[in-house]
Amino acid sequence: MRGAYVAQGFTAEAAGSKTLATTVVLVDRCLGLIALVLVAAIGTLLASLGGIEVPGARWLWLASAAGLAIAIPVIAIPNSVGHLLAPLRALDRPWVTERAQKLEDAVFRFRAAPRAVVGTFVGALVVQITIVAFYLLTAQGLSVPLPVFLGAVLIPVSLALQMAPVSINGFGVREAVFAFFFRRFGLPTEAAVALSLVSTGMVMGLSLVGGVFFLKRR
Repeated sequence: MRGAYVAQGFTAEAAGSKTLATTVVLVDRCLGLIALVLVAAIGTLLASLGGIEVPGARWLWLASAAGLAIAIPVIAIPNSVGHLLAPLRALDRPWVTERAQKLEDAVFRFRAAPRAVVGTFVGALVVQITIVAFYLLTAQGLSVPLPVFLGAVLIPVSLALQMAPVSINGFGVREAVFAFFFRRFGLPTEAAVALSLVSTGMVMGLSLVGGVFFLKRR
């Protein structure tokens, strides 16, 4: 969540509006989450084709369908957002009305640039697949026999559950999800914890390097 606030702060400066910046960040997060769940659902399909049933596969497909069913009408039919915001306008508060109008205008901008929205979603899919590949390569480096289909399910599911505000940076939640799936497929819990912590440490280290370069630019 803190990353979203930071992104909103930098975006607001470029967009010239906190409402517009919040809308951009919200759309980015929603498309990313849908891509995350979709990659996990595709992983369950690969497992099913291999004769292996993954628990909760149906819910992943339902979540993917629900996300797309909500996102597509909002962007394709921006007038629907205006109807949803009608109760806010009924409050007759200038501050609320102004921001509701800015939010509706932002949705119309997305509608006017469908290629950009589709490109963003495709980019989100590429990012999630890259993250899965990163974990699979890390598992290979640790000599952990993590199947591709399991990684395609395990990684997105763990990332989605980490969004719940019950831990600091997902510590504990991530390891529990890894351990659950590893035990389910006959892999040792120690390997699950090791993969989770090593991968997280590598990501944090790379993020810090990026932070140093960012501070130097400023």
